Amino acid sequence: MKRAGRFISGGLAICLILLFAVAPQIGVADEISPALLEITEREGGWVDVTWKIPVKQDRGLGLTPALPEFFEPVGEPSARRTQGNGYVVFSTFRTGEQSLTGSTSAVEGLVPIQTDVLVQVTLADGTQHSAILRAGNDSYVIPEQATSADIAVSYWSMGTIHILEGMDHLLFLLVLLLIINSLWPLVKTVTAFTVAHSLTLALATLGLVNIPPAPTEAVIALSILLLA
Repeated sequence: MKRAGRFISGGLAICLILLFAVAPQIGVADEISPALLEITEREGGWVDVTWKIPVKQDRGLGLTPALPEFFEPVGEPSARRTQGNGYVVFSTFRTGEQSLTGSTSAVEGLVPIQTDVLVQVTLADGTQHSAILRAGNDSYVIPEQATSADIAVSYWSMGTIHILEGMDHLLFLLVLLLIINSLWPLVKTVTAFTVAHSLTLALATLGLVNIPPAPTEAVIALSILLLA
């Protein structure tokens, strides 16, 4: 019993040391949410573009979408601030009925900013494509047909990098490793954490749920402390 008590106390001490050592990083770990570039093709050579960008300290991130050259703007874009931490711009373009297949869309400014951009493309025939852009991979060529494997790999890459770059995620998983002593319960717990986090991230990115960042960050840090 004494030995087990020393082990638990040692594990708790390690968690608390790590928590306070990285506390400033935890506060901003999830503050920057993914941006969204949605391209919707309509019949007759019309294209609607929705560009949603996170806002940090009342300023939009320095990201700019680079659309295909044959996109001709129609009218002035409209913009609005969302209820949450975001800014949305709606634009309409004419394509001269040129096919979007094979065209390239990109996002400029991703190198100095550690965030992801979710690209969603819907063609006039109902075909849908999606991809994840980030630093080092800031452009996307619309394919004739995307396979399920390509989409799965793209989302898996985004989720893996998101977890590895988030100190709050790593601390949370570290404490789980200390209190769960068998493989199967650990797999189920980590899977539940991943699924829940993916759902909340998707709801926030699509603007379906808007929660102020300050209390969210406080609850994240508190959850790690309580678990420890």
